[in-house]
Amino acid sequence: MKKALSVIFLTVLCVLFFGTFCSGYFTDLRTMFSGYGGGLKGLILTVMEKDYLDERLNKDVFRHDNWIDLYGGALRLTGVCSLREDDGKHIVRTAGDGLAFVWAQRRPSAQQTEWIRSLRKAALETGADCWYVSIPQKTCPTETVYCDRGAANHSEETDRAYAAVFEDAGYRVLDLHARMHADGLRHEALYYRTDHHWTDSAAFWAACVAAQEIGLPTEHMDPDLYETEVFSKSFLGSEGKHLGRLYVGMDDFELRIPRFATRLTQTSDGEHPRAGTFSDTLFYREYLTRDTFKDSMYGAYLGGDKKLVRIRNELLPRGKRILLFKDSFGNSMASYLAPACGQLDLIDPRFYDGSSVLFAQQGKYDVIVVATTYLDLGKPD
Repeated sequence: MKKALSVIFLTVLCVLFFGTFCSGYFTDLRTMFSGYGGGLKGLILTVMEKDYLDERLNKDVFRHDNWIDLYGGALRLTGVCSLREDDGKHIVRTAGDGLAFVWAQRRPSAQQTEWIRSLRKAALETGADCWYVSIPQKTCPTETVYCDRGAANHSEETDRAYAAVFEDAGYRVLDLHARMHADGLRHEALYYRTDHHWTDSAAFWAACVAAQEIGLPTEHMDPDLYETEVFSKSFLGSEGKHLGRLYVGMDDFELRIPRFATRLTQTSDGEHPRAGTFSDTLFYREYLTRDTFKDSMYGAYLGGDKKLVRIRNELLPRGKRILLFKDSFGNSMASYLAPACGQLDLIDPRFYDGSSVLFAQQGKYDVIVVATTYLDLGKPD
């Protein structure tokens, strides 16, 4: 009841505000209810029929994202800290005033385990080193406090279960969760408040750690060699899109631009090759100005999720050839790895429709890296 009253109250305020300052607003209100059958009964039937009220409000009075903002503002005012959506997503607010998806505990499936072993076998046949980079989830049971005390956090258990399978298959494992603690980093601070992805700073840190462990040159992994471009309070992440801009606000978004010389070529399916500097080749700036709710600024890295991306470093032709299996987390991390590689090929196992093991066998790679979250390990060959 408190939720309903808050929504009604905020709606009335918005109606009065927009009605005062927007020309033609009351005309829209009149046309919204035009054509109903007359009388109270006719009005009710018209409103109920095919979600008429919701459809007409969104079309004629408010944009859809305004309603989401209003909804999230009402939830925040009434102290609601947990949301279960119709699509099954469970979103909670944390004590740090961030938003997080709550995932059920998972174990590697038999098919995933078989794919992990097949890829390792392919690496052995070609002489490539094989690494698993464990990408930690946003929340950590020992650090993150959910405002909804009934929400269980299984992230560490699931991370350990997947890492164990890779280790048993003979991969060298880089546990970024443990490395965060070793480097004295606060877990949740490395992620956007309104999104489950890590920030640009965290992605750069992960690329530096991975380069060092894998044996890539690290002379370009100094933060002082990059200029940081900041887009203040402009990013609303996946979790934030469910609750709008009034619930916990918006995030700053950053991109790092190298101050040193770069010359890269990127190719991907369905696109013309991109060639030039690091920024021109790897950053898609059109994503920085797109609709807040329909698109994501995170797509600025590599143009978002693609099944196959190939990046060649023209200034390091004899550098190591790396094959990286990644999900959306890897888009930002891979961008900062590219200057340290001769060739960096990226496969997103969620979308790649060929045999990824065969691709690995034929590529003559020096290093094969699997760096997906457990949610996106992908389908087996």
